[in-house]
Amino acid sequence: MKIRKQVHNNRLFLMVCDDTLSGKLIEEEKKVLDCRDITEDCSEEQLTQLFRQAESVQCVGKEAISFGKNHGLHESSKIKNIPFGFILR
Repeated sequence: MKIRKQVHNNRLFLMVCDDTLSGKLIEEEKKVLDCRDITEDCSEEQLTQLFRQAESVQCVGKEAISFGKNHGLHESSKIKNIPFGFILR
């Protein structure tokens, strides 16, 4: 999977997407999933640690959603048949 990390006021905000969605912009009517800046490789071990530390996590794609559901993601939606979901703490 690919990630993008942002830190603001010592709080980690994480975006995760499937490898196949990295670098893509997905649009449907007024809805947008922007994965263009999600390009950093990340192992599952690293990702598990980041999920524990993150204040917010956005997951895009089947693999990312599956991983997220194992780490606190409860619901997901779809844009152009691509699942996405958020974890807010």
